[in-house]
Amino acid sequence: MPHSRMNLLTEMVETIQWTDGGVVMIDQTRLPLEEAYVTCGTYEEVATAIRDMIIRGAPAIGVAAAMGVALGVLHTDEQLLDAQMVTICDTLAKTRPTAVNLFWPSTACSACTLPCAACPSRRSAGG
Repeated sequence: MPHSRMNLLTEMVETIQWTDGGVVMIDQTRLPLEEAYVTCGTYEEVATAIRDMIIRGAPAIGVAAAMGVALGVLHTDEQLLDAQMVTICDTLAKTRPTAVNLFWPSTACSACTLPCAACPSRRSAGG
């Protein structure tokens, strides 16, 4: 039975999404034979998913890297964030060394957030 355009739109699979349990992405290494998902709870797990090509395609990789940065920030003590931000961004950027244009947002993000202690939202009201 042919699918209408509306049915195709409602049956689309999410490539990547943010959930309470972490970043959930379709495992593209198993397609088209199997629809399986991988949940990444840390930026290191996101980096592994990118490196192992579980997630593919420039837009999806860029979103995964951004979500990896967010996971890294969420799991880092505020006092260590300045130093850890460099590690988080470097780890994600090194996952696909030939795809340098995919990671310019994380490079720009790390450049504008360091040092985090200087951010207005992290300064005391009297400071």
